[in-house]
Amino acid sequence: MIFRVIFIALLSFYGSVSAAQFQTLRSGSILILDQPSLLTRSKLGQAILLLEQSEQTAILEASHLLTQELEAEEAILTQQRATLTNEEFRELADAFNDKAEAARASQNAIDSAQLVRIESRRRVFFQFIGPQLAEMMQKFGASAILDRRSVLLFDKNLDITLEVIALLDAAYEENPDMIDLGN
Repeated sequence: MIFRVIFIALLSFYGSVSAAQFQTLRSGSILILDQPSLLTRSKLGQAILLLEQSEQTAILEASHLLTQELEAEEAILTQQRATLTNEEFRELADAFNDKAEAARASQNAIDSAQLVRIESRRRVFFQFIGPQLAEMMQKFGASAILDRRSVLLFDKNLDITLEVIALLDAAYEENPDMIDLGN
């Protein structure tokens, strides 16, 4: 029974500390931001994602064509096998293998370059929004902005994501060429 009273007393004490801490947060010292939403919901972010998608589609189409060419060449080589000596076939097969490996290496380099472009473009995008975030911090007298994914519980009034998206959209509408961030 005595433990129950102590537990309730401690719970109420820590409950009041948590409420006081929450009031400190409400005063505006910390803001919350959903970073992925900036990319997926802002016009600039959507334009970047569309650009990335079109680049990826072009890469996949080129890769598919190359694969078809290599498969056709392999089929011809397989058909020729019966009419060639072992040495002739081995020479043609080695040449084909070298060509296929070179194509694979080239495709890997293209894929890696695409990943670098995506990472670079997104890094520049998030650097670009720095001034908008600084403006929000100043507007609300905040000392920090936390990514929503790293916060367990918060007052939804602290979330500035939609305001930042509106700022980004206005900036993008004024200057649609900013899609070329980092290029």
